[in-house]
Amino acid sequence: MWGPRTDFVGSLNHIGAVVRILVQDAAITDSAIGAFVAMWLDRAALRPDMPLSALQLAAQITLYAVAAQNLPIGAARRLWSVYFGVVESIQGGHDPKAARSALVRVAREAGALDKKISQKPTVPPTRIGERLMMGLDVSSEAWVAFSVAYIGGRS
Repeated sequence: MWGPRTDFVGSLNHIGAVVRILVQDAAITDSAIGAFVAMWLDRAALRPDMPLSALQLAAQITLYAVAAQNLPIGAARRLWSVYFGVVESIQGGHDPKAARSALVRVAREAGALDKKISQKPTVPPTRIGERLMMGLDVSSEAWVAFSVAYIGGRS
């Protein structure tokens, strides 16, 4: 992450894997995980070749955290809690519109990624979107918004 020749995608994959492990450890608070992610985002922003905003990076970390396999439901819920906490930190406070926009961003990117992977015949299909949806309450507005945006991303 910090060196000029460091592979950014590899670093992003690594941070996603670390977040995946952390959200499964009940001894680590959501705010501690969020602070870790926020620090990583601050460092990433210093890269001269950084093509993504902090909000886009936070969404990518969320995707990478579930890309490998399903998380237990509790860990998936914690991942959403961490993500929304990071979004609030970036935005400077709680904003329902920003939270919905952040949710939609992840859903669209998950849909697009699942679509891209499904078009490669040598790669088994994934359902990153479904893995993320496990962390949302099925009767919530967030679940509905995610579903609509995810389907749109797969189109």
